Amino acid sequence: MGILSDGVWNMSRNVLISSIGWTPAVITEIIDLLEERGIPIHEVVVFPTKDVLPSYYALLIDFKYGPYKGEKRIEKCELPFTDIKDEKDCEEFRRIVENVITKKIEEGKNVIVSVAGGRKTMPLDMMIVAKKNGIKEIYHVIAEEKKGISNEFAAIQRIFNLKNIAEGREDPPKQIVDFIVGMCHPRDLTLRLIRIPIEELK
Repeated sequence: MGILSDGVWNMSRNVLISSIGWTPAVITEIIDLLEERGIPIHEVVVFPTKDVLPSYYALLIDFKYGPYKGEKRIEKCELPFTDIKDEKDCEEFRRIVENVITKKIEEGKNVIVSVAGGRKTMPLDMMIVAKKNGIKEIYHVIAEEKKGISNEFAAIQRIFNLKNIAEGREDPPKQIVDFIVGMCHPRDLTLRLIRIPIEELK
């Protein structure tokens, strides 16, 4: 999957598999940085706990009204708990991620993994699953912290029903769309995309 032997990117559909927390922008930042490198992302699967579903709905709004204009598909594989609290939750998360990755590989997709979002245990579990399945395209993004964004996003979640807006049951106020798109595609931050080198398991 991914880079062919002659260095040309395999142009079958690329799917980004990503953990997600309270910072939805890590998803769009990685997509934009990958595409700057000539690696198009056609679809995205994220794994929100019940507590962070607003981040997924923010992404739905951005994918529809932002620069992608509905041309990229995003779906959630909602986790069956509000947060990761113990070893059983880690094991369940790992199992769910592996099922999704296996399915996408069987569909002939190029799987690319992001380990930039969510609880610190989640990227570790995703790395384990990626290595087990021979995936070498694993990325992390480092961004400057933009003060105030998390507080503003939290306030928006309290005032507006992002789920209804994202799923088309309410018309989105322009200021909300502008805020979410600006949050997901920051113009005034220095971003660095890091491809994590993965050695073959012996």
